[in-house]
Order: sequence, then C-alpha cells, then structure tokens
Amino acid sequence: MESLFTYIWQSALVLTVLFVLFQLLLRKERFFALNRAILLSILVVSLILPLSCHSLPECFSFLQYQGRAMSDTPYLDLGKVEVGKEMIVAKHDVYLVTSPWLSSHWKQMLLAIWIIGTVVFMVWQSMGIRLLCKILNDKTNVRERLPEGNTLLLTSATIPSFSWMRSIVVSVDDYAENGDTILAHERAHIAHRHSLDHLLLLIVQCVLWWNPFLWLLADSLIEVHEYQADMAVLEQGINATQYQLLLIRKAAGPAGIAMVNGFKRNKLKNRIIMMNKTFSLRGAKCRYLALLPMIL
Repeated sequence: MESLFTYIWQSALVLTVLFVLFQLLLRKERFFALNRAILLSILVVSLILPLSCHSLPECFSFLQYQGRAMSDTPYLDLGKVEVGKEMIVAKHDVYLVTSPWLSSHWKQMLLAIWIIGTVVFMVWQSMGIRLLCKILNDKTNVRERLPEGNTLLLTSATIPSFSWMRSIVVSVDDYAENGDTILAHERAHIAHRHSLDHLLLLIVQCVLWWNPFLWLLADSLIEVHEYQADMAVLEQGINATQYQLLLIRKAAGPAGIAMVNGFKRNKLKNRIIMMNKTFSLRGAKCRYLALLPMIL
C-alpha cells in the first residue's frame, strides 16, 4: 500500500510541476501541434516516471537517519559497558501509550477515499460512454459514407454536432444551415486523431482524479484541439468573421457529451483571440528552449 501511495503522489507531483511550466511559458503560443505533443507527453511521463523511482530518494532516508541520531533519545553504548560494575536503574512508572485510531488508520482511509473516487469517476464516465454508443447506434440516423472514409450521421435530435473516432454526428438543422463549415471542423478533429487524446486523458483521470491540475491540463488540451480544428477550417478559405459568429451562435445551445470532440465548446473568447493573433517566431523559440532546462 505504501508503494501505491508513493506512486500516486509522485505521479501527481510530476504532472503538476510540468503543467505549471507549460502554463507559464507556452500557453499562448500558436504552435498547436507542438503544444499538444507537450501536454500528451506530460500525461505519459507522469504515469511512467514514478515507476522508476517508486521509493523515496536516498537523501530523504539519510536525513531521516540523521534526525534520529541527533534526537534526545537515550541509547546504550555497549562498547563502554564495564562488566562486574553495579548499575543503578532508576525506577519509573511505566504507562502503555495507545495511539488514536485515526493516526494508525489514516492510510487505509486515504486508500478507501481514492478507491471510492475512482469508482464514482468510472461510473460517471460509463454513463457518458453509454449515451455516446446510443447516439452512434441509433437506427433513425441517416448514415452517409464520406469520400475520405468517415461516416456522417444525420440525427433529428437537438444535440450539438460532434465527432468520435471516424464518425461525425450532425443534427439535420445544423447540416442544412452550416453543413460545410461543421464538417470541415469535425474532419479536422478526426484527421488529428483527437479521440485518442481523450482516451489517454480518461486513463490518467482514473488514477489522478483528485489532482486539480489534471483537470486544468485536460481543459488546456481540449482547447488546443479546438485551436487546431479552427485553423484547419480557416485554411480552407472559410470567412473568419462568419465562422466566429457561427461559433458564438452555437455556444448558446444545449451541452454536449464530455469526452467527444464537439463543435460547441467553451472559451470562445480565447479561440477568437487565437484566430486573429499574430505571433513572433523568435520569441516563441526562446520560450520553448527555456522549457528544456526547467524540465530537467
């Protein structure tokens, strides 16, 4: 159990430190593919690195030993005991000291809390997966095979457009009004394989659901996904102003499924700013290079 606790807190520490560095240096950069790779690397490293150092560093053990040696606890030096001499032993009252229940069972309590949280999170995610499967397998959907091999599902339900793996779900009304723009956005999500990122996030969240920095990292990763999809839409010649107005209109609609790549996402202000932002290549290189020694 101690090894499990050590792994969990070390994994959380690695993720927190690296994500804070990313937020300080690279959050506003327009190198979306590189930022996405860095965020995914943080997730993977936070899971793998603690496996190679599953115990406390040796310096901690050395300090702990030194602390015991410098304490006031009396000890018997057997090398200075003289045989045959009478030793006077002071008489003291002996009391049996019992530790409180909490101090002796706190590890079991933390383990129980972690297990309960993991189960609750998995149940919550399973409900979203069940809803996703229900939408994708709905027999009333109109299915169409797109030229690049993706599957378009037209639904009569009032839900935000989204994509998952190689399937694109669009409501009939959205397809009639803005079909080309929505398809361009969702095709970008599929081309970049953003669904695989969601699966990796799901695995890490099952272990580190209690770490608030993991949820902040998840928001940053999803935001990068939307930046990539937005840029792909604009590169196809779609008017930027009309596209931004479309995003604003769709933001007022119903909420979508948490783990899919949705056309409607929050933080529209950041997305619009990023579409119109110009960047300095020289300054960006300096910030990326500064990240390397800080990581080490």
